[in-house]
Amino acid sequence: MTAKLTEFELRSVMRPLLVVWGALLAMTVLLCAVLAVTGLNSYENMIHSGKVLNLISGLVNTISWIVYVALFVSVVVLTVAIVILRFYRGLLGDEGYLMHTLPVKEWELITAKGAAAALTVIGSILAAGISLLLIGITRDFSAVAEGFQEFGKAIAKDPWILILIIEGIIIGILTILKSIYQIYASVSIGQLADRHRVLASLGAYIGITFILSTLAGILILIGTVTGAGEWIAYYFDGIENGFAASQVMVFLIFLGTAIQLAAFHVVTERLLTKHLNLL
Repeated sequence: MTAKLTEFELRSVMRPLLVVWGALLAMTVLLCAVLAVTGLNSYENMIHSGKVLNLISGLVNTISWIVYVALFVSVVVLTVAIVILRFYRGLLGDEGYLMHTLPVKEWELITAKGAAAALTVIGSILAAGISLLLIGITRDFSAVAEGFQEFGKAIAKDPWILILIIEGIIIGILTILKSIYQIYASVSIGQLADRHRVLASLGAYIGITFILSTLAGILILIGTVTGAGEWIAYYFDGIENGFAASQVMVFLIFLGTAIQLAAFHVVTERLLTKHLNLL
C-alpha cells in the first residue's frame, strides 16, 4: 500500500516540476548556444566598445543569464514549496480528512510523503547538475574533459574510491530524507497551535536546529574535556590504511544521520496519531 501511496504522491508533485525542469534544461541549451555564438566576453565588449554588434551580443548574453538564473532559483523554490505544501495540505489540510480515513497506518502515509519528496529533491538536484555540467562544458570543454580524465585515473589507481562515492551517495540520500523529516516534524509540532501555525512550525524548525547544534557542541566539548577527541585523532593517525579510517568516519556519519531520521519520523508519526489537529 505504501508503494501505491508513493506513486499517487509522485503523480501529484511531478506535473509542475516536469515543466520547470524542462524549462531549465531548455534554457540551458539556449544559453549554451548564446555563449557559443556571442562569446563569453560579450558583456565586457558591450561596455568597452560602441559597436552595435557587440552591444546586441552583450544584451542577449546578459538577458539569457538573467532568465537562466531565474529558472534555476525557481527550481529550488518550487521543490522546497512542494515538499512542505504536499505534507501540510495532504495530512493537515482539507485532503487530510480523506487521507486519514484510508485503511493504512499513519507511518505509511508519512513514508509515502517522504519517499516522494526525496525523489522530488533528487530529481531537482539531477536537473540542476546536468544544467551546470552543460554550461561548464560550453565555457571550458578542455577543463571539464581534463577533470573527468583525472577522475578516471584516480579510480584506476585506487578502486576503493568507487566505494566511497557509493557510500557518499547513500549518505547524501539519507541526509535529504533527514532534512525532509525534520520539516515534517516541525510542521507536525506547529499544527498543535490553534493559530499562526506557519510561525509555530518555523519556530519549531529553528528550535530543533538549535537543539541539534547545541548537542553537537556539547559532544565536542565533552570530547575536548575528557580527551576523547585526542584519542580519536590518535586512533585515526594509527590506522595505516586510509580506507579503513574513512570507513569509520562514514559509519559515524551514517549512524548520526540515521538516528536523527528515525527520531524525526517517530515524532511526526506520534503527533499525527495522538494529537492530530486538522484545519
